[in-house]
Amino acid sequence: MAEEPVRIFWTGGWDSTYRVLELVLVGEKRVAPVYVVDPGRRTAPLEIETMDRLRHAIAERWPRAAALIAPTRAVDVDHIPECPQISRSFRSLRKRLHVGAQYEWLARLAAAEDLSGIEMAIHREEHAAPLTELLIENIESRDGTASIAASAPADLRDVFGSFSFPVIALTKPDMAERARAAGFVGVMDRTWFCLNPDQRGRPCGWCIPCQIAAREGMGHRIPLPGRLRRRLWRASAPLRLARHLARRAVATRSRR
Repeated sequence: MAEEPVRIFWTGGWDSTYRVLELVLVGEKRVAPVYVVDPGRRTAPLEIETMDRLRHAIAERWPRAAALIAPTRAVDVDHIPECPQISRSFRSLRKRLHVGAQYEWLARLAAAEDLSGIEMAIHREEHAAPLTELLIENIESRDGTASIAASAPADLRDVFGSFSFPVIALTKPDMAERARAAGFVGVMDRTWFCLNPDQRGRPCGWCIPCQIAAREGMGHRIPLPGRLRRRLWRASAPLRLARHLARRAVATRSRR
């Protein structure tokens, strides 16, 4: 009996692409990617285009590995069934920390289609976000799979309990080192991360994903104009704060 393919949420970003390549090139495993299409997300077309480019790059260099990657199954976010329990738990989590809206959609999709164990490529950040810290604190490893422990808070289990987290212990530099050793780091540099690319499709240098990429050793992927914009944005922070406080002061006086 043929081994079932590994199901994974793939976006064309660094983390999920690393895991796809690790599975097919190192593990020689079949992969069944899933991508949730959010029509309101400006970069959705760019992410889809990036995944297509990555497939071509893999096929050119490793045709046998490319054959292990099934066609990406695209799911429209508006077609995911509602799940009141997951939505309540998601709102509960959001009262304590920042949790991206996509995690609620993905949890509802996993529950509706019994995608238990589907891989989610959340990685360990060098400056860990509260959500990542909470996940790491509540993950258990069993049979080589990292998943939410039964002892985790109920709302965390409801939202993240269907997923496995294969790269949760790795930072981006860790993945880069492993990709270099396995010979696929060049393809990794074709992944995407920016939320506000310019008209030429280049990373902006100042959105949160760009800042994270720069902070985690990926600054070389941001072109010079983007890096300059990021530096100018950071340098202007005191001036922007002073203007914000001045506007608040004026608004307060006008209400008196």
